Amino acid sequence: MRLLLIDGFTFIRQPLAFLLAQQPDLEVIGDVDSAVEALRLATQHDVDLVIIEIELPEDDGVDLIRALRVSHRKLAILVLTGTTDFYRHASAIDAGAATVLHRSLSYDELLKTIRATRRHQVVAPA
Repeated sequence: MRLLLIDGFTFIRQPLAFLLAQQPDLEVIGDVDSAVEALRLATQHDVDLVIIEIELPEDDGVDLIRALRVSHRKLAILVLTGTTDFYRHASAIDAGAATVLHRSLSYDELLKTIRATRRHQVVAPA
């Protein structure tokens, strides 16, 4: 499964990319902090799943989810966020995210959710 990570915090994004790349069934094709780069990579590569933080420093993650959904209809989108704002969570789901998870979850739970999301199984939001 080919993954793209989008998060404004390098200290979260890069270690997560490293850990996920250790999984034999996962390939991280990129980790970026902007909507422009995310859209470029998603277009250039055959991405299966995007993991996105909806609170980006320069862009609105919910708007990015909408843009990704329009241009890549089959793309699975998982939100991994630090925000506890239920309105933002609901907006992300409405925009096309499969699920919203809080960053406090365990690594094993994240892996399970990544695999379930790609199989288009329903995953309850955090």
